[in-house]
Amino acid sequence: MLFSSITFIYFFLPLLFLVYFITPTKYRNIPLLVFSLIFYFLGEPKYILVLLSIFVILVLIAYKKGKKIKKGVFMKKYLKLMRVSHYVKNIVIFLPCVLSQQGITGWKKVFIGVCIFSFISSIVYIINDIRDIEKDKIHPIKSNRPLASGEIAVRNAKIMVVLLVLIIFGLY
Repeated sequence: MLFSSITFIYFFLPLLFLVYFITPTKYRNIPLLVFSLIFYFLGEPKYILVLLSIFVILVLIAYKKGKKIKKGVFMKKYLKLMRVSHYVKNIVIFLPCVLSQQGITGWKKVFIGVCIFSFISSIVYIINDIRDIEKDKIHPIKSNRPLASGEIAVRNAKIMVVLLVLIIFGLY
């Protein structure tokens, strides 16, 4: 669906406004979220899992239980858990694309492949940290990892794995 389509202008948008204005002010973000997901689903359904995953991540960030979050610190823990610093190794995947000189379409596919590969490696890292949490707690270096140090609960790490899986399927 396009913004300039008849369906959007004469059906979707008026319905959105109607639902939005009859919804109590406190809950007006909910119809916006639902209608946004419907709009993107009708336009490009394969990205709906990515949108839902991002939404869940943002909700987790917003509703951190009773702890004051210093700016940027909350996400740093999760990025450290995912071992984003190790993603540099995945740039090697671009090498065949550079050597074959395929053009833009090849680059897009390779970029998505790098993202998927990076997220899969993060899932493996997180599962490994969950399995080895007791050993990591007594190790002098590994005890600084987010799970071993207690910065992130095991439950939240499992949620992160599920979200990464959803993002992977959304990208695929």
